[in-house]
Amino acid sequence: MRAREFTESLRTKNPCWKGYHPVGTKKKKGKTVPNCVPIAESADESNDELKPGEFYIWKIYFDDGTNKRIKVTSDNFDPVKYYAQKNQTVIKVDYSWEPQR
Repeated sequence: MRAREFTESLRTKNPCWKGYHPVGTKKKKGKTVPNCVPIAESADESNDELKPGEFYIWKIYFDDGTNKRIKVTSDNFDPVKYYAQKNQTVIKVDYSWEPQR
């Protein structure tokens, strides 16, 4: 399964145990797996919006073999949709969930 299909499948079905839901992916024994977190924990984190001057650094991988690091200043940014409008196909996103300054 390609990385893009895997990421899409996380949005449509919950591969995690009851009481958990996926928040991005992680590497485990060389494989990409969903990062399952307790629902209560992730709900608390989602209430913490970015403060003024904070941002995330995400690394975006494209199907043509290129990649780029982007500075994300919104919790609502969807890189797959954004780059699809620019006729680029995103195959993987390395998310950084720790705000930077």
